[in-house]
Amino acid sequence: MNTITSKSESCKTCQYVLHSESSNTGLRCGFEYFNASLIFRKVRLMTFYPVIHDYNVCEKFSYQDHSLKTIDPLSV
Repeated sequence: MNTITSKSESCKTCQYVLHSESSNTGLRCGFEYFNASLIFRKVRLMTFYPVIHDYNVCEKFSYQDHSLKTIDPLSV
């Protein structure tokens, strides 16, 4: 199946990307890490996460949200 994606869609712009010095591309897929419950989330060796390229995109792709969200502490 061929998928045409926009230039901004790539693993480099995915919210699940992990930056890794141990990867020859500098990137690894952190989908499993970020989708684990906060209680069960644990740091593993970077070799656990698959190496990805900045030009790839997969079905798990999700845009990074760079907006700052503020919560009024008095409204809680």
